[in-house]
Amino acid sequence: MTASRQQSGNTRSELNAALARCRSAFFAIAGFSAILNILALTGSMFMMEVYDRVYGRKLTRPYDTTFGDGEPFDPADVQSLYPILDRLEVDFAWRNGDLMLLDNFYTFHGRSPFTGDRDVQVALIG
Repeated sequence: MTASRQQSGNTRSELNAALARCRSAFFAIAGFSAILNILALTGSMFMMEVYDRVYGRKLTRPYDTTFGDGEPFDPADVQSLYPILDRLEVDFAWRNGDLMLLDNFYTFHGRSPFTGDRDVQVALIG
């Protein structure tokens, strides 16, 4: 065996030994990361339940749209907006690896009906 091969083998075994010593830390970090991701993703599922428990249904929910004084829109007025929204709609074909960033204050967004699997991965940045 040449000296460079022996040195390469020694370096590799030192690296393997160092990684083995850190294995428990790697698993701890992975576990902590998994817990944080689960908490971040499931929090919004229960947000409205918590909102209703704290404030009751006497208040409008954050996603209910009202006038500034809290009065709801007339349903006929809302219906008259749908043709305008249909004309302004922009469709595009998703491709593998596509990423969408939206500003919820400036963008009216939704999705059209579809068939197939749905994989939604969302991060809300305040």
